[in-house]
Amino acid sequence: MSTQKTVMVGDVPFGGDNPIAFIMGPCQLENRDHAMMMAERVANACAPTGSKFVFKTSYDKANRSSITSARGIGMDEGLRILGEVRDTFSCPVITDVHEVSHCAPAAEVVDVIQIPAFIWIHFASCICICSNLPTANINCFQASFCMLYRMVS
Repeated sequence: MSTQKTVMVGDVPFGGDNPIAFIMGPCQLENRDHAMMMAERVANACAPTGSKFVFKTSYDKANRSSITSARGIGMDEGLRILGEVRDTFSCPVITDVHEVSHCAPAAEVVDVIQIPAFIWIHFASCICICSNLPTANINCFQASFCMLYRMVS
């Protein structure tokens, strides 16, 4: 028996003795058609093995290295599309937030809110996210790994 903790993201278990599950999707949410195409391809890639997945994409990329870089399609349209992906493909969804005011609206749609590395130190964001969702993905120090934490209330 495994001593690893299992973290549930929607109906997808990560860790423990569970089969491998994936978090996949495009870095930036470009538009509805692109998101639906990517989610369909992920679902099709997972189907032969029965693997489960969580769809992840960002509607706002405020952490770009250039102020002139594209930031995304915005919260309202992004959350609408993420909700459609979730409903169409019966998969949990993840996005990140860059402002405290985005936490509550995002929590109504997504299963996990990711805190980008460049703002994770903002305590108010962490409190807001933890009070809205049971799971948060904290992307620390721009490392090539991230960890899921189960927030216990």
